[in-house]
Amino acid sequence: MRDGQPGSAERKKEGCETKWRMVHMMKIVIRIFKPEATTMNTPISVLLKQKGDWVVTIDPEAKVFATIARMVEQNVGAIIVAEQGEIRGIFTERDYLRRIVLQGRTSKTCPVGEVMTTELVTVLPETTVEVCMQLMTEHKIRHLPVLRDGKLAGIISIGDCVRLISEEAQGRVEDLERFVSGAYTN
Repeated sequence: MRDGQPGSAERKKEGCETKWRMVHMMKIVIRIFKPEATTMNTPISVLLKQKGDWVVTIDPEAKVFATIARMVEQNVGAIIVAEQGEIRGIFTERDYLRRIVLQGRTSKTCPVGEVMTTELVTVLPETTVEVCMQLMTEHKIRHLPVLRDGKLAGIISIGDCVRLISEEAQGRVEDLERFVSGAYTN
C-alpha cells in the first residue's frame, strides 16, 4: 500500500513505536553491560565506606598466642601490628603456620613483632578494586592495608573484593531477568 491508502498512517505510527522500543531496549542493554561502570573500577574508598574503616591492631611486644586469640575473637584473618599509631607490620594466619608452627616456635613466648610480615604491600583509598586484586594475586597475599596521608585508614581483603564483585554480578543477573521478562524500566 502507498501513503494515502487506508491504514498507512497507523503502520507508520507502529513503525515509529517499534523503532523507539528497539532504541530504548538497546539503551537498557548498554546500561546493564556498561563496562566502564563495573565494580572493578570502583575505588576502595567506596568499599571502606560500606564495610567500615575499623582495623584490628596489636602491639609488636604482644605474644603470638594473644595475637591469635585476638584474631579469633574479632573473626579476622590478619591483624595490623602497630606501635604508638605507627604500622610496624601485619600478622596473618599464614605467618603463624610458616613462622611459628613450621619453625617449631612457641606461640606463648614469641612476640608477634619477631614473626610478623614487615614488607607490606599497601594501597591508597583511590586504588581500584581491580588493582587491589592484581596486587593480592601478584604478591600471594589476602589483605591490603589502606593508607591515607601515610596513616592507616582501613584494610581490604580479597574476600571484600570478591563479595563486591559478586553483588554486582547478582545485580546484573537480576537486571537481565527483569529485561527479559519485560519488567525492566530503567
